[in-house]
Amino acid sequence: MKTSSITSNILGLFFSATFALGVVLTPSGDLLADEQVVHSVETGHLLAAGRYLDAIAPLSQALDQARLEEDVQAEAASLHDLGVAYLGLGELDEAAERLNLAIRRAETAGLMTLAASALDNLGTLHTRRPGESAEAAASYRRAIGLAEAEGNRPLAFNALTNMARLDLDAARIEDAASLLTRAKDQLASMADGPGKIEDTLLLGKLWTQAGSIEAAYTTLNDAREHARAAEQPRQEALASGYLADLYAQSERNDDAAILYDQAAFLAQAADAPDLVYRWQWQAGRLTAKTGDTDRAIDYYRAAVDALDRLRPTLIEGGTGTPNSFDLRAPYVELADLILRRAAGNADAEAKNQDLEEARDTIERYRSTELTDYFQDECVTDLLASVESVDKLAPNTAVLYPILMADRLVILLSLADGLQQRSIPLGADALGEKILAFRQLLEKRTTNQYLRPARELYDLLLRPLEPTLAAADIDTLVIVPDDALRTVPLGALHDGERFLVDRYALATVPSLRLIEPKPLTELGLQPLLTGLSEPVQGFPALPHVDDELTTIGNLIGGNVLRNQNFVTGQIQRSLSATPHSVVHIASHAQFTGDAKDSFILTYDGRLDMDSLERFIKQSRFRDQPVELLTLSACETAAGDDRAALGLAGLAVKSGARSALASLWHVNDQASSILIADFYERLQSQPGITKAEALQQAQVETKKDLRFRHPAYWAPLVMIGNWL
Repeated sequence: MKTSSITSNILGLFFSATFALGVVLTPSGDLLADEQVVHSVETGHLLAAGRYLDAIAPLSQALDQARLEEDVQAEAASLHDLGVAYLGLGELDEAAERLNLAIRRAETAGLMTLAASALDNLGTLHTRRPGESAEAAASYRRAIGLAEAEGNRPLAFNALTNMARLDLDAARIEDAASLLTRAKDQLASMADGPGKIEDTLLLGKLWTQAGSIEAAYTTLNDAREHARAAEQPRQEALASGYLADLYAQSERNDDAAILYDQAAFLAQAADAPDLVYRWQWQAGRLTAKTGDTDRAIDYYRAAVDALDRLRPTLIEGGTGTPNSFDLRAPYVELADLILRRAAGNADAEAKNQDLEEARDTIERYRSTELTDYFQDECVTDLLASVESVDKLAPNTAVLYPILMADRLVILLSLADGLQQRSIPLGADALGEKILAFRQLLEKRTTNQYLRPARELYDLLLRPLEPTLAAADIDTLVIVPDDALRTVPLGALHDGERFLVDRYALATVPSLRLIEPKPLTELGLQPLLTGLSEPVQGFPALPHVDDELTTIGNLIGGNVLRNQNFVTGQIQRSLSATPHSVVHIASHAQFTGDAKDSFILTYDGRLDMDSLERFIKQSRFRDQPVELLTLSACETAAGDDRAALGLAGLAVKSGARSALASLWHVNDQASSILIADFYERLQSQPGITKAEALQQAQVETKKDLRFRHPAYWAPLVMIGNWL
């Protein structure tokens, strides 16, 4: 499992010459060259490249060796670099411990440059913790004082600009301007070179943020001229783009447009798709404001093309704060422009082409989003076998909601093409309704959920009723967006019936990432696993024994229960026998970070990477894993990123589909429902998995004990529904 994040990588690429991270990434060996502190060149390269996780082990070894030899200088250097590595990984407690120790050891050894660097990094660490701005300021001030006293101009410049950024964030503009003036003086005395150009770019951006337009223009123009003279096209592209931003901020749109074009051209010459993306995107935004929709769309297309090209590279190495940059924005903004154009297009064929392009644009985002969440290219690997699933199944419609800032757009895909509906309710307001629905839905003792269930039905489904009825639709495939991933749409209510009473339902993370093929006729061939006993602090699931026994009696299969439900045995069973169904009745959690998502086993926790590795052992068999069932999993209410992990479960694991729950279901109700689901798959030839689940849910809610949707609704079919 990689710990890098596409969002942070993009931000790092955008602002590698500016102020994005606010961290001194220079290894201590470089900082202390004049003080003859020995430092591993290899480790230094790892840090400089942002490969923080790879640097931890060699740095820890270097620290142990330094302590063994009682070498205070080497100990301080290793502690400093470990602090930088942990800070880059976002492990702030570990970073703080190392950096504070580094400061004390460096001061003891008289290594004031190293102490200043550690203080600068510590200041940045405090900025990442809520309510610690005073501590950040104190660390930066000490770093500035030491760096200036030591005559280390690059380090003084870095600490001054970090402190200025802190003041700008707090709207202390005059204080920030004073610090930037001091930083300018430090910069003037620094030797020419690429590093100085990068610092000049940073200073120009901060002057822009401070509202000092003249100073910003002078500084950025100076950076552009030096980059051009030094034949540094990437830096010249950055300078030109930042100048364009400055002109756009001053509403000099014509000048800004020219500079954005120049910046994009230079970025292409520098083979810098991250900058091509940025400047084409900004040009698109600017052009959209002028009303030239077609030209704006062309700019946006170029931007997302560049972003798509970045995805395989961005996943390698590097790290930072998750969600530090909104990957969604350019895709959604492009789709928004195309949808608005489609709404005003009288030509039916052109309208449908626009609708398909808008949907495909969001599909491209979903691929990037899942890649970002799982931090591997499992998503990209599937694209080679993509088919247009909404054209394959009869009596099936695809519901494709897109949450935008000012409205909800619903694309309905039928056999004769796409239709667009717009509801004037923005993403924030809709998100509040969805969260209220989820929270009330989990309260099994009240029917308070009915009001938001009806409101959401009226928003999402009521306008589509005549169209769905005319097309004789019996299955709805839903591609949920953002907060909609966190709720089971089967529990929506029209005032008389639940949605599940009307349609078989399936959830897919993306139309492009599933392989819609019917369940094999060779039999279910299940592997049944689970925990009924309490382990590792998790409570017992007493009905799991009955669940496994009942399912085993219905459909057969190998059983791994309690002490036998261990990692090694799971791997051996999947390797030895081609199971088409893998059933897991155990606690499982999906969080906003894939590396913290897991399935509980008797001897530990099975993470998503291990699950993928085990299940994909069957990839080269004639009969792949058709269905992965998790009967006791859960995601946090309101955490759409955690629900994204659940939605991508089938994609990540390599199973064609997954049956899982959005929250922990009463295990007795879950056992009854899932056993009924398997029985219907076994006894009704030709039934789809979505239909079997629908029938099982409808039957389960007839039981007075389980009629509340909290018992039956959270189980959702993900991926291939056939």
